[in-house]
Amino acid sequence: QIGNTNYDVHINLSTTNTSQVLMENFYNVGFSFKAVAGVSGTALTLANQTYNASQLQGNGSMNGNNTINMSYTVNDGSSIDTCTAVFTRQ
Repeated sequence: QIGNTNYDVHINLSTTNTSQVLMENFYNVGFSFKAVAGVSGTALTLANQTYNASQLQGNGSMNGNNTINMSYTVNDGSSIDTCTAVFTRQ
């Protein structure tokens, strides 16, 4: 997708692993899907994972308590979408 899109993403600390966050509706595919990001200090890592029938991976950083910047790719098997995102706490 080319251009900017605004949508809600819920980001919560994992209840089973405190070094991970779960990101619901990442890539605007619905709240039933959760991308898993590892957290180390202010760095976030989206290890290669299957997400809504596509391969997702990327990284980002937290800037204070209100903003996360991320770069990631989504590969659906026929094309690769390279994205950047800014998540702002509401």
